[in-house]
Amino acid sequence: MRHIYCSIPAAVLVVVVSGLAQAAVVDDFNDNSRDALIWDYQADGNRALTEIDQRLEYTSLAPAEPGGNEAGYILRALQPFGTPWTVTIDVHVDAYSSASAQEHAYGIAIGVMNAADEQDSVWFGLERGWNNDYYAQWFFCKETDNVDVSFSSSSATGSDGTLELEWDGSSFYAGYDEGSGNQSLGSFAVSDWNQGAGSTFTVLIAGYDDDCDFGLTDGTKMYADNFEIIPEPTVLLLLATGGLTLVRRRSPSAR
Repeated sequence: MRHIYCSIPAAVLVVVVSGLAQAAVVDDFNDNSRDALIWDYQADGNRALTEIDQRLEYTSLAPAEPGGNEAGYILRALQPFGTPWTVTIDVHVDAYSSASAQEHAYGIAIGVMNAADEQDSVWFGLERGWNNDYYAQWFFCKETDNVDVSFSSSSATGSDGTLELEWDGSSFYAGYDEGSGNQSLGSFAVSDWNQGAGSTFTVLIAGYDDDCDFGLTDGTKMYADNFEIIPEPTVLLLLATGGLTLVRRRSPSAR
């Protein structure tokens, strides 16, 4: 993997677990405007992630800068090391029709980084590209000190699916669903990241490509939708029974 680096409005459910604030976040992107209370944003060159057509769409303008480019939505709430949580998102990656894609990779992924050392990360997404032939794959990889140390993949049969990445307090578990049920893509422990009690993760959505024109020249599309990051079930049970507080945050410019 080459890193180029529901029906309700966007909401943040703020809870406290073992002294650490943990947030359940839902964003269906239906308001077509980034909620700045939920997301930071980063762009690289002519790449962008934009809420449009009630989804989070990646666009780009070739030629790429050396090494390729990415754009990301970065979750403002850090996720805890010591408490389980799960992130899910729907993704769509069209086959790129231009011959210029024959040497490049492009996709949509969820990234989770050690908040104290961003060279430690896992990436899970849907990718297309060219590697002796056109390919489409679900990939799950882990980096420690910016070096790939683990990688697993499975051929994708279409352009759509749902990613589910679960953290159980010691390992990440990846699964994807193309419409016929969840398929496991493996698990990675992160004991080599030197984390412990009080450590946190940064979570982001990333679109990336190398020398492609998504959404600009030939109608090719890459986008994400229906983002959720949910704390462990016991926390949600407390919320459902009134033991915790719901705080709905809305972007003043969006609503």
